[in-house]
Parts: sequence; structure tokens; C-alpha cells
Amino acid sequence: MLGTTISARLFMGKKKTSKSKVDVPLSRKDSDATIANQWDTLKGLLMRLDHVLLFHLTNHYALIFASREWWDESKQMPVRQLLTARRGQRPTAWITFEEAREIMLGWEGYKIMAISSRLDRAKLRSELEAVSSQFLEIAQVNEDLAV
Repeated sequence: MLGTTISARLFMGKKKTSKSKVDVPLSRKDSDATIANQWDTLKGLLMRLDHVLLFHLTNHYALIFASREWWDESKQMPVRQLLTARRGQRPTAWITFEEAREIMLGWEGYKIMAISSRLDRAKLRSELEAVSSQFLEIAQVNEDLAV
């Protein structure tokens, strides 16, 4: 799209080295409070209209379509789930955040990536000027051919 800049970054997952750039690093040593904060950060990004989340899970890439959570009275703990796809690309599988964390902690290559788009007004102006210039050149050629 004209004037749009697309970028991607590693959002959540296990850090491979201390130099790895992951916005939300995961560890098996994370406390319940840290895990709750990771969940809230994921939900916040999922709610943004200028971002999509792409989950590299076990031998598969799939979008994360939604999140949901509720309090389980019997276990006295929150239930946190993500809507994604285990196979194909349809949003058919609600997986727990705990399972998603285990997948990402299982191998450094499994991560959630954040892909964002941003409207760059200067870039849009420049691209529109280029298109306008091309349009004028085409109009001139058509006029010359008509004579």
C-alpha cells in the first residue's frame, strides 16, 4: 500500500543468547507475576490495529487471531487462551498460554513475531508525486499519439 512501512520483530520467546533481541523473553524460572505480565503484554499488542502476531509453533507458522481468559473457580487460577491454527491457517485451535509458553521454551526458534504497519506521510507524499508524474507522462504520450 502506498506510504506504508511494514516491519517485523521477535516479540516473545526464549532468548538464545544474551545478545538476542526479544521484546518479551521467556524463562522456565518466570514467576506467576512475570507470566501474568507477559500475558498482559501479549493481549495489549494483539488489541492494536496496526499489529498482527505470527506464532512459529511446532513446525508451523500461524496467526494469532484472538485471546480470551477467565477465572477457574475449581482450580483458583486464571485460564488464558490464544486462538490460532495447529494445521492450515484457519483459526480453529484455542491453546492455553501455558502450552504456547512450553512450545516457545522448548526450542529457541519457536517464537511469536510482531508484524506492524505504519503510514509514513512523507513516503506517501513522495510516492503519490511519482505516480502523478508518471500519469502526466502517460497523458502527454496519449495526447501526442492523438495528434
